[in-house]
Amino acid sequence: MGIYSGSEVKTSQKTSLNNSTTKQGLKITPRLESLPHNKAMLGVPSLKRDSDKEYKQGLEKIIFPLRNALNADNSNQKFRIIIVAESYPQAIIQEILQGYRELGDEVHKFVKISKNAQKSRADSQGKTDTKGSSKSHSESHGETESESYSEGISEKSTLGKALGIGAAVAGVGAVVAGSLKGGYVGGIIGGAFAGGIMSATSNLTKTNTTSTTTSTSTSRTTSTSVSTNESTAISQSRTDTHTAGITIEELNKTAQYCEELIDTYIQRFQKGLNHGMWNTALYISASDSFTLDMLEHTLKSVYSGDESHFEALRFSQDFKDFAHHSIYTERLPMVYSSLLQHPIHNSFSGLSSALSTEELSILTAMPCNDIEGISVSHISSFGLTQAKTKEGIILGNVLNKKKPTHQDFVLGLESLNSHLFVSGITGGGKSNTIKHILTALQSEEIKNHFGKKIPFLVIEPAKSEYKGLIEHIPHLQIFRPGASDDIFRFNPFVFEHSRDKKGNAITLTKHVDMLKVSFSSAFPMYGPMPAILEEAISEVYRDRGWSFETEDNVSFTSAKDSDKERESLLFPNMIDLSKKIDSVVQQAGYAGELDSNLKAALKTRIRNLTLGVKGKIFNSRHAFHSEVLFEKPTIIELSHITNDEEKSFLMGLLLNKLYQYRESEGDSHNQLKHLTIIEEAHRLLPNISLDKSSEEANARGKAVETFTNILAEIRSFGEGIIIADQIASKLHRDVIKNTNVKILHRTMDKEDRELVGNAINLNEKQILDIAELKAGEAIVHNKDIHQAFMVKIKRFENYPNKADSTLSQKALKERMQSKITDFIHKFLESRIAQDYGYQYEFLLEQRFYLPYEKRERLNSIESFKARKAVLELLLSAFFTSELQKSFGDFTSLICEGKRKADSPPLTDEEKRLNVYLFLKGWQELRYISSITYYKNIDCYLSIYKEMLRLINHLNENEEEKIQDSIASMKEYLQHKKLKNVTQAMRHCKTHYEQNGKSDFFDCFWILKEYAAINEEIHGFIHTKYETREEQDYQYEVIWNKYFAHTQSDLLYYTLQLSKI
Repeated sequence: MGIYSGSEVKTSQKTSLNNSTTKQGLKITPRLESLPHNKAMLGVPSLKRDSDKEYKQGLEKIIFPLRNALNADNSNQKFRIIIVAESYPQAIIQEILQGYRELGDEVHKFVKISKNAQKSRADSQGKTDTKGSSKSHSESHGETESESYSEGISEKSTLGKALGIGAAVAGVGAVVAGSLKGGYVGGIIGGAFAGGIMSATSNLTKTNTTSTTTSTSTSRTTSTSVSTNESTAISQSRTDTHTAGITIEELNKTAQYCEELIDTYIQRFQKGLNHGMWNTALYISASDSFTLDMLEHTLKSVYSGDESHFEALRFSQDFKDFAHHSIYTERLPMVYSSLLQHPIHNSFSGLSSALSTEELSILTAMPCNDIEGISVSHISSFGLTQAKTKEGIILGNVLNKKKPTHQDFVLGLESLNSHLFVSGITGGGKSNTIKHILTALQSEEIKNHFGKKIPFLVIEPAKSEYKGLIEHIPHLQIFRPGASDDIFRFNPFVFEHSRDKKGNAITLTKHVDMLKVSFSSAFPMYGPMPAILEEAISEVYRDRGWSFETEDNVSFTSAKDSDKERESLLFPNMIDLSKKIDSVVQQAGYAGELDSNLKAALKTRIRNLTLGVKGKIFNSRHAFHSEVLFEKPTIIELSHITNDEEKSFLMGLLLNKLYQYRESEGDSHNQLKHLTIIEEAHRLLPNISLDKSSEEANARGKAVETFTNILAEIRSFGEGIIIADQIASKLHRDVIKNTNVKILHRTMDKEDRELVGNAINLNEKQILDIAELKAGEAIVHNKDIHQAFMVKIKRFENYPNKADSTLSQKALKERMQSKITDFIHKFLESRIAQDYGYQYEFLLEQRFYLPYEKRERLNSIESFKARKAVLELLLSAFFTSELQKSFGDFTSLICEGKRKADSPPLTDEEKRLNVYLFLKGWQELRYISSITYYKNIDCYLSIYKEMLRLINHLNENEEEKIQDSIASMKEYLQHKKLKNVTQAMRHCKTHYEQNGKSDFFDCFWILKEYAAINEEIHGFIHTKYETREEQDYQYEVIWNKYFAHTQSDLLYYTLQLSKI
């Protein structure tokens, strides 16, 4: 039984079947309780017809009918089947074979007898005459002495051995027919010898005699003889002969049948020399006679096959006293009779049968289907011998038919650079396998092999299964984009530009292409949307001073100690892209409904990435440097981002950044430098063929194809990828093909099983085994082995300290959160975070830093209100004398209640909140805050800093410094520092200077900002003038008409646009 996968073999104790206790005082298990009715089964089982197609003699064929019959009346019948088998030694088998051969020799003599009868007649005639006379005289005298000795041996064969041939042939392992039911064969052969065969016994005698004789003789003889003879013969002869004959062959069918049976037994025992023979006893027990009879008939119908006729299955009488005898399990229960001496072998004299291993396997066949208490799985064979690997990670133990072996499966370190695919349902063990690999990469053995511990990046879209690695890897980084306390920032427009790496530098064109791919792979795109998006992305880069001809920005500084604040202004953000859509669509010449649909579709997709926590991620001025993400063990959890498209977008951006970084580092000569794990990879790399045929599917399909090409190419740069997914059929086919190592955990879906199974050349039965894998078991295949292996993956302990097992889940969760919080604090204090200002959301924020959790009031203010408050404050600063009143209104958004002249001074926290409120509203402005309208980065940065100074001076109520800041801001709004200057403003400047005034500044964008925010003015302009050119022209007409008035009048007339 131990050969069956999943079974266990234990040494039986010397426990009585039916007694309550043994002599040693051991208690009996409930399975061996006393059952009063017992029988023994004898005979030879055999296979049924068509068993090669469907096996019909499994244990379920016994259990199911008995369950149905016995449970019909809801009774509590019990039954038991016990099979005991003792192996025959080779010498005993030879002895039994010799006995059968001798018996066969005797029987063969009676199989055929030939009889020949002949009749002959002859006639002859003749005549002879003879005449003669004779006279004789003789005298003799003699004396003789003699001594004789004789010895003889006589052997008479009366087939006395054959007297028991009926029992010998029919009762191999059976008792005398009188004590059993159905001694059928014994009766046949016994009858054969009773009639006919025994009558020939007297003629079968053989005698050998030896004789010795000694003799002495003395003789004297005197003789005289006179003879006269005369003869005359006349002869005439004629002979006639007549002969007749007949030959008859007599065949004894009974003897022939006996001989065939003997030959059959000889063949069985000859096979037994190779495969083994067993002295087998089968005993059935039941709680009542009805159940016992049901069990008897069921066994006979199941085990009787096509070859059972020569020794049919039969049962003994019910042994009523069987339950009162202690039968120990170590010889359970080979019962022999001392009164019966079988002529072949003594083992045939008991309640047992001699069975071959094949026949015994029928009796002990396990069920082919599940039955109560036994689960049935069909397990195929997998590889057992792995090629030697110098260095590698021990994944687990190689299984043979799900049985542990003494061989570990080693995953070669070189194979990690060839990409891995890990699949399986939830709970199958994917995360356990990957975590085991990741912790191994941080071991000293890996450090000795590669010269360093291998960093990794885990991109986890849905769950939070990997953060427990921080218990094993103290320096692990955990980012959770979208979480309220997280610091992850990823402005997709930022790339690591360098003029030093000529051949491997990250170019602007390639980065723009990959941005378009990331958008197309995540968001539905149809018609000209991808092309418009690409043009809009290119335009926002041009607005920041980038040139696609030179792939450079003249304002970019390559020095390592360059101003990171200034450098961040060289890159656009999502707001810039959203603003650019209108002009790009309009320039493309689309009109009517298509124009509106394109604008709405693109702007909606982009604007969604600027809202709430998503804006903190994608609309940030920061993008974590590649060294932060790819040179340390890092986990990025995306579970706080609920939208699947936005998750896919960030996953695509990360893969793009990874590829750019590895490419810039150059060829690694296939040496592993970094490992990336992409969980639920179908979000990023879907099987587009599953989607409907459309422009959207086509655009997305091209994007996915680009990512699959990246996976194929990135390995040459030392990057290993682990693709993990639950649903393989949702994953792009090329992704599975491009992975050289495949680890398959339990997969239930047929399509998924066939997909991954065919990828590693599994046969049909092995593919079915994928559904039978238990948690932690996997089928592993890589390029270094000739076939797949079944492996029990090592269990990963989330908490290596045994003392942690006593802690509650709540305590462990709190400790985990504490470690993540500690990491965030340490990260913000790190050198690279300080250099790039990752802890700050706005430019120059470190000057007025306020912890994020203390900005509740700021976060409660709507963006539109902040935008309007900032604009009104600037208008008051530039055009009216009511700046303090406007600042009071501005501050009242932060402070409780309206600010008055006698209000107490602002607290330090309120002062900082005022700065944050100004920056929040400043970011929402469309024109004056956009770097697009300034000559260069430095011009924009100058007015930005001056506006912050203005807020600080207003906070401190420093009137003189306030006026200085306003004058400086007007200076920064001179035409020479602006990129876009309208013709009307040029005329206004000329007219202004002709009137002897020197404090002119360009207020076009400020006035237009107010027109955009004032619903009444905005509605009037867009109702009266459809195109942007007409709107701008109307502004110029109005300003030209009223520019001769004072600046305050200019503001007044501008606000009255709706009445003109």
